Amino acid sequence: IALCASCVKDNLESVKVEQAPSSKIIRLSDSNMSGSMILYFNEDATSRVEAGVSRSGATRSGIEALDQILDQVGATRMERLFVPGKFEERLRAEGMHRWYVVSFDQSADLDKAAQMFASVAEVDKVQYNARMQQIDDVKPAASTFNAPTTRANNIYPDFNDPELGRQWHYINTGDTNVFSGIKAGADVNAGEAWNITAGDPRVVVAVIDGMVKYDHPDLADNMWVNTAEKNGTAGVDDDNNGYVDDIYGVNFVTQVYNGQTTLIGKYSDHGTHVAGTVAAVNNNGKGVCGVAGGTGKGDGVRLMSCQVFYHSVDPNDSSKKEPAGWPSGSEACTARAFQYAADNGAAIAQCSYGYEVKMTSDRAYTNGSAEFTAINYFIKYGGGDVLKGGLPIFAAGNESYDCACYPGAYRDFI
Repeated sequence: IALCASCVKDNLESVKVEQAPSSKIIRLSDSNMSGSMILYFNEDATSRVEAGVSRSGATRSGIEALDQILDQVGATRMERLFVPGKFEERLRAEGMHRWYVVSFDQSADLDKAAQMFASVAEVDKVQYNARMQQIDDVKPAASTFNAPTTRANNIYPDFNDPELGRQWHYINTGDTNVFSGIKAGADVNAGEAWNITAGDPRVVVAVIDGMVKYDHPDLADNMWVNTAEKNGTAGVDDDNNGYVDDIYGVNFVTQVYNGQTTLIGKYSDHGTHVAGTVAAVNNNGKGVCGVAGGTGKGDGVRLMSCQVFYHSVDPNDSSKKEPAGWPSGSEACTARAFQYAADNGAAIAQCSYGYEVKMTSDRAYTNGSAEFTAINYFIKYGGGDVLKGGLPIFAAGNESYDCACYPGAYRDFI
């Protein structure tokens, strides 16, 4: 391994390339995946690239200058970023067939590799594969807290979830056992909203985060289910959406980096936590309530698991973290997740992540990154049967910066 790394480094240092136009290179973050780059080809070159690259991850592009660079960086995989399937025609209409993701030796210098890729005339854009930022640990509240009788009993008396009284952000009674400076009524008016509606199973929410624990006793009844795959043949793409056995969604980390469609993640604390806020089953005598979890009659919104983080920390053992060097989430993963959400009927995309970057949303929009392309695709083609277009929702403060940054602050997102 050391010898291989040395060879790649020497090859890159010996290559002389002209300084590529800075407008070709997109760098949204100071933290990027090693051994990975996203390329956007011009229209004239795309047919040659498609002829040279197969879905199995071939590393020949059909462009001589690019093939030489792929050899020099130790390329191991090159494939279309956006997965072809039953909506191939509209993918092509949006130019999304021109995006490719390249995997190569992790010891290769990213800046040098970006310059080399950008020197190829047939490449219109070269994008660093930004690493996402995720909350590192979720700590459950102490179980000794006594849940008081809340005004939920007066507003929605049918809800019998034992932990609802602790969800002060839903219904805030001013109980000082929660916090000495608490203010009654400082909440999201969940009780009042539930009198209008507590959910709708026609609404599918794609949780673009860690894996949603789809068999969780307070989530299972509100999971989105791909019935064609559940009732189909194992190992077969029964619904022709480009993914195999995606019953509750897809693990895009393993799909992007290993080519495997699987919904496996060791620790699913954050994705499951987010899913619970959205649609933990209400009025089932278990756990907590979800904002749109229904009334216990199968009428909650449906949760689609779009896993873009491998896992974070084992809540029972903080020493167990993701393996060294394993991708914890990247722009290539989220780009595919937004395409998947749109193509499979999601109306809302719930995204609790950000990037390690102080970049305004307008600059990201001007650059036209792969993820931004995918989000626009979701806005245009998502919505399922309930909305005319998808609705993306982003966390606004995970980065802890003193400025509003992409993607949370972009004008077309909530």
